[in-house]
Amino acid sequence: MNTINIGSELQEYKLAEGCIVHFNPTDTLFLQKIYQVFRDSEKAQESYQADLAKIPEDDVDALFAYMDERDKKMRETLDGIFDVPVCAAVFGEVSVFARNTSGLPLWSALLLAIIDQCETDAGELTAKEKQAIKKYTAKYQKKRK
Repeated sequence: MNTINIGSELQEYKLAEGCIVHFNPTDTLFLQKIYQVFRDSEKAQESYQADLAKIPEDDVDALFAYMDERDKKMRETLDGIFDVPVCAAVFGEVSVFARNTSGLPLWSALLLAIIDQCETDAGELTAKEKQAIKKYTAKYQKKRK
């Protein structure tokens, strides 16, 4: 039996030392997962304020427990996007809600960097696509003559 290879291999990306992920930068289903995290985060932000208001001001342990649970949920979400545990390698023991030097939560900075990389790589793949179409169009036009 003959096999047809359509070249749908996943691209390999290094997020941190020992943390390699694979995805197709033009896969809209993959990008949809990332955008859903941002949508869900907006919704969670509304309940976040209400949840904080329920914690007594002098109960630091309850506050930290709440923050730990929030961090755990986001780590599960991020790991789920890639189907591998990326958070431990990328963030270590730092909260994914800690801010980077641009003021973004670390989880957000990671996903925005991935979106930027997808945009760059998609542009390169589009250029390759145009060349391939041109090549095959020219090839088959010659055969018709």
